[in-house]
Amino acid sequence: MQLKNLEGASSSAQINTGGNEGLTLILVNAGDITHSTYQGSIEGDAAIRKEGAEYAMSIGGNVRTSSLDVVESTLSIGGKLTTAQATVMEDGELVLNGTGSSIDALNITSGRLTLGKNATAFVDSLMAYSSSPQKGMINLGSGSELTILSTTALSMAVTGSGTFTVSGAGNTFSLTQDGSISNDTTLALRDGASTTVDGVLSLGALAGDGTVDLDGGMLELHNASAVFSGIFRNTGTIQMNGTGSQTLVGPGSADVNLGITQGTLVLRGNGVTYGHVVVGNVGTLSLVSDNGVPHLHTTKDFFMGDGSTLDIHMNVTSSSELGAAVSSAGTVHVGDASINLYNDASSSFNAENRTLDFVLMEGNGGTTATLGSGHKLTAGFLSLLYNLRLEAQGSNIVLLGDERTDSPYLAASTTPYINEDLPYFPHVDAGDGLLRPAGH
Repeated sequence: MQLKNLEGASSSAQINTGGNEGLTLILVNAGDITHSTYQGSIEGDAAIRKEGAEYAMSIGGNVRTSSLDVVESTLSIGGKLTTAQATVMEDGELVLNGTGSSIDALNITSGRLTLGKNATAFVDSLMAYSSSPQKGMINLGSGSELTILSTTALSMAVTGSGTFTVSGAGNTFSLTQDGSISNDTTLALRDGASTTVDGVLSLGALAGDGTVDLDGGMLELHNASAVFSGIFRNTGTIQMNGTGSQTLVGPGSADVNLGITQGTLVLRGNGVTYGHVVVGNVGTLSLVSDNGVPHLHTTKDFFMGDGSTLDIHMNVTSSSELGAAVSSAGTVHVGDASINLYNDASSSFNAENRTLDFVLMEGNGGTTATLGSGHKLTAGFLSLLYNLRLEAQGSNIVLLGDERTDSPYLAASTTPYINEDLPYFPHVDAGDGLLRPAGH
């Protein structure tokens, strides 16, 4: 049955084909019509076939069908697509703009699948092949997510700033020589899914809680931002090469090296271990803890290049809780880098000591730590209380601080008076910029 130039402005309109599986609705144009819009829905067991080389069609509502074939031009669905089988052929494009679409088997043969902004779709089985991105691709709009619920060997380019997900215990993701993921696209491994990297796997970012087997390979991360809380196995390298922000949550791996050419790599936790850590001149390494001082241990050298940035986000309420944020089984080198200390604690900070003297970055005994003369130190919450400086001492980089009796943020009348002949009472930053004796 042909439906020519299907139109309809009412979103409550419905075409219901019932349980007639032997029926095929052919969406096609007639005359010189190049686009039509039907705001309603199509429900039932009949198959749907989209034809018309120069004819694009939009369906505003939901589509439920036993089978969908997009043979030519573009079929756009604004609601949810539910079907057992969908095929997008070489000259066709299927655009899904709704949330919760479900396809049992999706076959893309040099055609195009596009998910619009914030759209979501779940596919039990994906077969996607294209020898050229000019002929076929998967394009994921901002905030969208395409979830594949089976093992996937991708032979097609995935582009856009959305997320391509493989989910399910035992399911694996891989790329053939014709497959790729763009520098803006996030790959997510969820609910036990995994991938093996024995060459170079280039992504926008990595998300999920699955497993990455770095079988001597390199995982390159670029322009997207995501959080990965899964597992890294075997030996390899994670390299940040773009403008994105990648967060890694968990213990890390002593056999995995980290490199940050540019962009931001966030390591969240108090007991994180990696191998060789190198931060380039426009890269940022951010260490974050929700409890106490974050701690990164490197089994090889720790290197911060000129122009690089180290952000240390701690959660402490007392100077007695301060300690090393980095310890290395190799050498610690910090060039003309920026080191920024932040305290994310919700309560006030108690300065229990008149001076600070603790190792911030610890190298292996017998090595010599280096610190560039042009380094910059920022520590707002400590700078209110101490005159701070960093020094390289032996194998370590040490944070030193002398008590301040003045503050550029306070008027002279609010500066605490300290009489050296009286017992010392620790002072507290109460969070309002005023220093008061502890307990007051």
